[in-house]
Amino acid sequence: MLDLTQVGNYRADLLLTIDNLGVEYKLDGQVLRLRKRIEMIDIDALQLSLVQRGLKTTCQYRLETKSTNLDVIALFDQKAITSVATCEKQTHGKGRRGNHWVSPFGQNIYCTVGILKSIKPANLGLLSIVTGLAISKALDNFGYKAVKLKWPNDLYHQGKKLGGILIESRPVKDDEYFLAIGFGINVDMSNEALAAIEPAATCLNLMGSKLLTRNQILLETVSQVLKDIAAFSDKSISQLVRAFDEIDAFKGMSVKVLSSGKTITGINAGIAQTGQLQLETEQGMMLFSAADISLRHA
Repeated sequence: MLDLTQVGNYRADLLLTIDNLGVEYKLDGQVLRLRKRIEMIDIDALQLSLVQRGLKTTCQYRLETKSTNLDVIALFDQKAITSVATCEKQTHGKGRRGNHWVSPFGQNIYCTVGILKSIKPANLGLLSIVTGLAISKALDNFGYKAVKLKWPNDLYHQGKKLGGILIESRPVKDDEYFLAIGFGINVDMSNEALAAIEPAATCLNLMGSKLLTRNQILLETVSQVLKDIAAFSDKSISQLVRAFDEIDAFKGMSVKVLSSGKTITGINAGIAQTGQLQLETEQGMMLFSAADISLRHA
């Protein structure tokens, strides 16, 4: 709560700054009230906790940034290091196929893990599945049950989008890549803010479990992603496909695939060992790669 008479001629500048940050508030006369208390990310605590868990990485934090993916890529260009970048607000956050990722100040998790990984090019498409399963596992351990995955890179709960993943890769040498593994999780948003998002969205504070701090959720999800990406290999592909099958949000449903300007309808038959979507159609089984399509309910 803030009495605006105390800021005098700076009232308009203050309100403009708050509006630009995307902080939700209401005015009662000369009194400004935030929708609720904002918990800031404690980057020093995150860095220390990761080191204590044997996960050596450099952590970067900004109040506002264009994109945490861009931040870890810049860090790699400068120092060739494993890193974690997070922020309170993204101004140019993006999802798959150039979609904008809504990133209000201090409400959600916006994070990218930057890591070198030896991996066959054919398996790069599986990394969004590895990341999604890691985040789902971390949230499940906190009591946020029934978090499902929509192929290839979305977190869902009860038919609504909870979060998303965007991975950018850069070849370093044969079968080795630098990966910018970005993910966003809706944590604490108002019903009004959620209603403005398409497709329908939800957040952790509406899922019926005791709301934990963003710092707790950030630590556990980053830790799990770092561990599971490092552990992934050819030998774990079959297990990965089975694990995804168990929490596939669209498995067995009638869906439509938008690909190269065409709409193809069929039954979602899960994913292949390559990470491609399997669609059972009247013409037979068809395979689609993540870069090619948009998947929706029929």
